[in-house]
Amino acid sequence: METHVDYAADGRALLEKVNLKLEGAPDEYDDANPIYCHPASGAKLFVGNACIACCRKELDSMCISRIVFCQDGGTDGDGSMTFEDDPSFVYLHFPIGRWRDSRHSLRRREDGISFWEEGEFHGSVTRNLESTKSFFEPLFNFIDAELRRGSNVLITRIRPWRGLGEGG
Repeated sequence: METHVDYAADGRALLEKVNLKLEGAPDEYDDANPIYCHPASGAKLFVGNACIACCRKELDSMCISRIVFCQDGGTDGDGSMTFEDDPSFVYLHFPIGRWRDSRHSLRRREDGISFWEEGEFHGSVTRNLESTKSFFEPLFNFIDAELRRGSNVLITRIRPWRGLGEGG
């Protein structure tokens, strides 16, 4: 017996669960879309692409000044933190595409749990649940603290068509 799943209804139910209303929801291919609204502060978590992350006018229109930069950045990387010298912006550099690189690190803790040190992750992200949690801890801590303060947060990736990307 084949069961019919109404994915559109399930999606609407999910948005309601994360405290986002559907009325006036953005189009499918916007540069940024909200995925969560903090129940106490009302601050929103957005996922978006590099186009929005580089446009002060667009960021201001969404009241976004906190950005999770998921690209490599730097002279050998992709993208840049356009407003990093502007004190009204706060960035978390979280190059999520490099998660596999850390497994080659020779640094290990005695308990086998992977860890962050001086901006670099050491160990396998997928080794165990604690290592996975350890990898994402800076991301979750940044987002949680900023949303609690009432600041909207944007998670950004370079490719416009992959705005959600791994970070979202």
